[in-house]
Amino acid sequence: MKFTDWLLLIIFLVIYFGITIFLPVYYTYYAIAQDGFFAISSIAMITFSATTSYLSLDFIVGKFKGKA
Repeated sequence: MKFTDWLLLIIFLVIYFGITIFLPVYYTYYAIAQDGFFAISSIAMITFSATTSYLSLDFIVGKFKGKA
């Protein structure tokens, strides 16, 4: 792989993990801080964040599992 391929891969992974993991976690933190931990919106955001994070990691691992 060329240097530009590595650079594009790193940029893609940073954007991908930023959108699929860090953004839902930030909104979950915001919902918990505003409404409290046991509010329905907080529990829904925790469920959404956990599901999104799991599915994004499963996607990346599944795509590259046979290539390593």
